[in-house]
Amino acid sequence: MSRASWLNWLWPLIIILSAAGAGLVTFVFPTTVARPPLVMWFLFVCPGMAVVRFFRLTEIAVEWTLVLAFSIAIDACIAGIFLYAGWWSPPRILSILIAFCLIGAILQLVVGILSFSSVTTPHDESQGLAPTLSQPADYSSEVESRVGRYDG
Repeated sequence: MSRASWLNWLWPLIIILSAAGAGLVTFVFPTTVARPPLVMWFLFVCPGMAVVRFFRLTEIAVEWTLVLAFSIAIDACIAGIFLYAGWWSPPRILSILIAFCLIGAILQLVVGILSFSSVTTPHDESQGLAPTLSQPADYSSEVESRVGRYDG
């Protein structure tokens, strides 16, 4: 199993479990000792990972840098919106962030399932089906016939 295929399932699962954990320690068990590290993990990783995974980056360092940056930006934007709207409430802000992350994780799962099914679908040019990820299209001859060949 390649890195990309198991990460397509692993990260949405981590986001969902982290969102559930942050919700539990905030709303159900607020006096637990595990609350600060769980909520910090959720706030610093999950919102960014819910977005950055759609970029399909190959460099891990770039991915984690963007995850941190996006997480802080998303957290700040949502908190700023609530502040300027006059609805300042940290539990409400966390609820919105949990919903945002759950929607992102579900979309990642859906995109993963759809891309997996498109990779396994054979390409049939006779029926005019679009090329799949497993067989990219080669449009060079069509472009050359319309534009002309460039020999540089």
